[in-house]
Amino acid sequence: MGLYYVRNMDIEMKTKACFGIRRGKVAEIFKTIQGEGIYAGTKQVFIRFYGCNLNCSYCDTQLTHFREMTVAYVVSSVYVYEDYHSIVLTGGEPLLAIDFLKELLPRFKKINNRFI
Repeated sequence: MGLYYVRNMDIEMKTKACFGIRRGKVAEIFKTIQGEGIYAGTKQVFIRFYGCNLNCSYCDTQLTHFREMTVAYVVSSVYVYEDYHSIVLTGGEPLLAIDFLKELLPRFKKINNRFI
């Protein structure tokens, strides 16, 4: 995990050729303990995407800001965290960023065998 302690911007600059330059709208990336479902109580890293077209009546997530992040930046931001079970893609609606996800998800599989 030592490589991932390098500042995010340094990693992004060094890996653009490897990871491409596609950008996704990400509201936040953070580590927390899952409170719902079969993974309740486990440590997970959340990637919260911005934007949603579903308009669900039960939604409790009102996002007001985002940052356009490259795949390299997201990967390096996730791997600064240690001791987590899996990665959660949430939103907003992550599938609105399908082209970004097509580039992002294989990177996690190649770098580490964490669940997504």
